[in-house]
Amino acid sequence: MKILQELRKELKEKSSPEAKRAFRKFFKRNENIKSYGVKSGEVEKIAGKYYRKIKNLSKQEIFNLCEKLFSSKYMEEAFIASIWCQKLKNSFTKDDFNLFEKWIDKYIDNWAVCDGFCSRDISILIEKYPKVGSNFFYSTNESIYKNIPFIPVIIITQKERCKRFCKVIKMLAIHNYVVYRK
Repeated sequence: MKILQELRKELKEKSSPEAKRAFRKFFKRNENIKSYGVKSGEVEKIAGKYYRKIKNLSKQEIFNLCEKLFSSKYMEEAFIASIWCQKLKNSFTKDDFNLFEKWIDKYIDNWAVCDGFCSRDISILIEKYPKVGSNFFYSTNESIYKNIPFIPVIIITQKERCKRFCKVIKMLAIHNYVVYRK
């Protein structure tokens, strides 16, 4: 789609070798990270700029664009996809769990993308549909299992959400959840 070509062109134009090197410091040497080298503040501005151009599309059309961004494996594109999804939070449904689970399994393969997507989007779904969301804690899917600890991060940020956060932590404790498995 033309919008993604424009977005990618702008990401390339805003990239810098210095930002790319600085970004690389957050990852292990053997991690295969694809990055344009655009600072996160600039990525957020670009996400907002292009979201204004697509905001009148249907939720499904925006989700299709997000999937294309996630599939590129570029960090900045994944961040933009997470930001765009979050802007659709009022239209999230229970069925979105299946799509998000697919994205986690297929595209989310490093801590930074996981942190952004899970703390922004998955946590909103779990807060909105706690019964369906609790299935994430029983998942045998390795990708989901590795990402579970990131989900409650944003939930703690507001006082009235504290009870739900504690409930999530208790669920982790009840199931003897271990963050790092060998």
